[in-house]
Amino acid sequence: MRRAALFAGFAVLCAGVLPAHGGQYRGPGGSTPPGPGGPGTPGVGRPATPGASPSGPLTPGSDVDRTRWPFWWELNKDLYLRPRPPLPGALPAGAPVLEGDGTVATMARVRPDRATTQNTILPVLLKVLAGTDDADLVTACLIAIARVDLTGREDEALAALRARFATGNQDVRETAALALGIAAQPASVRDLAAFVHDQPAAHRLLGRTSVDERTRSFAALGMGLAAGGIGDALDGAAAARERAWTTLTEILAQPKERSRDLQVEAVHGLRLLVQGHYSTRTRLAWRIVQVLEQYYAADLGRGSQILQAHVPLALAALLGDGAEREHDRVRARLAHDLQVRARREATVDQSIALALSYLGPLRRPEKGDPDVLAVLLQTAQRHRDLQTRCFAWLALGRIGGDAERAELERVCLSGRNQEQPFAALALGLHAHAQRRRGAAVPDASVRALLRVCNDEKAPDLLGAAALAAGFTRARAALPVLLGLLDRHERQDELAGHIALGLGLLGEREAVPVLRRFLERSLRRPEPLRNAAIALAELGDLEAVPLLVQVLEEPSASSVRLAAAAEALQRMGDQRAVNALVRVVEDGGRTRLARAFAAAALGGIAERTELPWHAAVAPWINHQAIVETLYDGRAGILDLL
Repeated sequence: MRRAALFAGFAVLCAGVLPAHGGQYRGPGGSTPPGPGGPGTPGVGRPATPGASPSGPLTPGSDVDRTRWPFWWELNKDLYLRPRPPLPGALPAGAPVLEGDGTVATMARVRPDRATTQNTILPVLLKVLAGTDDADLVTACLIAIARVDLTGREDEALAALRARFATGNQDVRETAALALGIAAQPASVRDLAAFVHDQPAAHRLLGRTSVDERTRSFAALGMGLAAGGIGDALDGAAAARERAWTTLTEILAQPKERSRDLQVEAVHGLRLLVQGHYSTRTRLAWRIVQVLEQYYAADLGRGSQILQAHVPLALAALLGDGAEREHDRVRARLAHDLQVRARREATVDQSIALALSYLGPLRRPEKGDPDVLAVLLQTAQRHRDLQTRCFAWLALGRIGGDAERAELERVCLSGRNQEQPFAALALGLHAHAQRRRGAAVPDASVRALLRVCNDEKAPDLLGAAALAAGFTRARAALPVLLGLLDRHERQDELAGHIALGLGLLGEREAVPVLRRFLERSLRRPEPLRNAAIALAELGDLEAVPLLVQVLEEPSASSVRLAAAAEALQRMGDQRAVNALVRVVEDGGRTRLARAFAAAALGGIAERTELPWHAAVAPWINHQAIVETLYDGRAGILDLL
């Protein structure tokens, strides 16, 4: 059990080793065969059963359909689900933090306060980490410690993370590098720079004379997380970002001398230097844009285009839907590249389509500039690559107007089979964008989605339409989704998506139904996870004791433990803390239970409202993989 699976949609398609340090679920769906390791596997990367496939869902040669919409959804869902309530102290005492049509939960029953983190959670995690060499428990504690508020105990926590570099376990070393990044301290950046540069300071931590390429790659991404996550007011913040900038740009300046993995993680590390601080780091953002554009334009050969495919989404994350002429220049360049059908890796076009969905249409078009919406529509209708077409439909949903919405409705109802679910989901994204602008969701979109829900039998399309119907917040969708859940309750993946649609819908009448559904799904990881998330969306936290019960069960499988751990993190409820501490400290429990409980503690007490991986996951095209991103066992996406 190496990496805790974050992306449930991936494991809906194929089960994998379920390490606990992210505490997220990637479980099997229906009769899908297991991937590497499988549920309950005690070893790292061993097949769950004789003959189990060694290929994960993103591994070249795998027979899993990577174009399905749940892959995209699991990477991007944090942008659409309700953020966890702020930690106590971020709002006045007693201020409402979860609201849902008549129900208000207050701070007193939600996130743990600093005293609980400092006096209970962090000491337990540090104690358990110091007393074990089990890789599962070590990696879970490393990530959990890095996620919580370390104020006043920074030196102690960083020392505990550094101590784990001197191990013979490659997975532990990589996780320690990433944990230093998540901890977001100026000293973390110094340490990680030594690893990227393969310097003596890193050799001393490792107890060896060189740093392997995988650890260097993890350190590159960790540098971005650390330097970008440091508050601007903190001493040493500016110097840390400058150190990270210099280190990461050197990698991209000499691409032919660097490994593929190191180049990709440098791209993402640079992008992470800005994160949500664009207004205060504008100059740095434009410096990064310039470096990334140069790397994107370089002629590195056909084999390196999959590496350059990571740039468009990085640019989109840095720039967003800005209105300056430089924003339009980047939009026009990417749209032109998508319009010109050059012989290149399909992953480049896929990433451009996704990037344009965040950059938006041109604001100040000049003569000769392409129309972004027209290019996306042409791409969606005619591109030779299925995944590019599907991503273009999503982009049209996010940024399109009435004409594009009408085309999405048509495709949703009568388009090509593999594209219909993306068109349905795109209608949901369009509804989400309309509501954020304070505009009404078109009745025609609601009717199209409900027609699919009433008439369609294909599970993939039904699940996408149910989720999209939730985004509309149309009350007419409530009886339709309730009926769907009743009819398809035994289809794990589909039922989970319907439940999540009910949560997104925001109708409190669904709470009793979802509670009963969760109670009947305690041994079914996918419905368990999504039902709990749906209840959290509706401001209902009464599932917490049931989820803790799963972690306390001696015989719970790894996928059930992972599902319960992720759900508890989503809810962020302090009432789970004492029970989780008991599980973590109990040496008589299985190592998996203790590791997932540790991961859940880190998530519940996380210092940010969004989980740390929300800064990483939405900006990765899951088709443009290198081994450190995903290899079915030990990549960053296996951890996220």
